[in-house]
Amino acid sequence: MKGASLAPLGNDPAGPARQRLEELKDGRPGPHGGEIRERMRDVMMEKVGIYRKGPAMTEAVGQIAALREAYRAVRAQDASRGFNTDVLEILELGHLLDLSLLTAASAQARTESRGGHAREDYPQRDDQRWLKHTLAWLEGDRVHLGYKGVDVTVWQPKPRTY
Repeated sequence: MKGASLAPLGNDPAGPARQRLEELKDGRPGPHGGEIRERMRDVMMEKVGIYRKGPAMTEAVGQIAALREAYRAVRAQDASRGFNTDVLEILELGHLLDLSLLTAASAQARTESRGGHAREDYPQRDDQRWLKHTLAWLEGDRVHLGYKGVDVTVWQPKPRTY
């Protein structure tokens, strides 16, 4: 099977996760993640929802990046070692913030409308430039975008008509 090689895990693959858990429960005061979650939800719904515009998505990318920065100060209110839903929700929020940033940056880069991605500033589909899958990943705080061609051997691309 053809695919990308994976980076070696190193001597302590669980180390970063263990360190993050200790940070969350270190007893230092910090904000709860609830407000950040609400702000993230509002930004994504208002600026990266079904109907999108370039300037609003640019704002969304900046706002989500700022929320990711604020998230670093979030601390668990419950420091128990058992089934700790506070810690689980905080970890989930971190992943949601990462996915929100990747989604907003990917949508911002795609200058066309296709399927559930409707850009009011680019209302037409553009198969010449955008008949490809977007691959997005984070390295630290930097979003990287790559693309993979679409296999059209079974289904030929055509506009949806209703």
